[in-house]
Amino acid sequence: MTTMLELIPPGVYRRYAAALVYTGMRAGEATAIRVRDVDLTQGVLRVSRSFSPGLNGELIEQSPKSHKERQVPIVQAFLPYVDGAMKGKAPDDLVFSGPNGGRLVAANFRRAVNWATIRTALARPDLRVHDLRHTFATILFDAGASAPDVQAVLGHSSLQVTERYSRAREGVARRAGAVFDRVTTGGYGTDMAQRRAGPGL
Repeated sequence: MTTMLELIPPGVYRRYAAALVYTGMRAGEATAIRVRDVDLTQGVLRVSRSFSPGLNGELIEQSPKSHKERQVPIVQAFLPYVDGAMKGKAPDDLVFSGPNGGRLVAANFRRAVNWATIRTALARPDLRVHDLRHTFATILFDAGASAPDVQAVLGHSSLQVTERYSRAREGVARRAGAVFDRVTTGGYGTDMAQRRAGPGL
């Protein structure tokens, strides 16, 4: 995550990227956060609205996809970006706005930071802005967060959606062990590979 952020010049676009990376918010939710939604005392952002493109390209303010207000944590790594984004702004101002105070969306963010270049630098030709949300969820699970807690933070409408991220981590130890066995020599590696494969193989 930090590598991707370092590929973006300091300023409004890096702060917006940090909001996606460190909170798991959807792109439209991050751009709709206002100064009054930031609670530094409790260490949370209140997510209660989202900007989405309308039929004619205009941005429409509406409730989040889940239609429920939620809170996302302000982790320590994210705090400097929040502080910088709020500096000199009034309570109703957008926190993560464009260079001239306008509304940011994923499309103009990708153009501004040359997303294709970032994909190349990260060797991730298929990387989407939305994948930053997936990365955040995966890190939460790896850190031991429960599925209901991850669901609440991400604003998923059902636990089944959240558990897709959890299931994606299943089998990691076996796959890593198999890779190690392939590059080791001797009977021990072969024996362990056979045990992982199970009986009858």
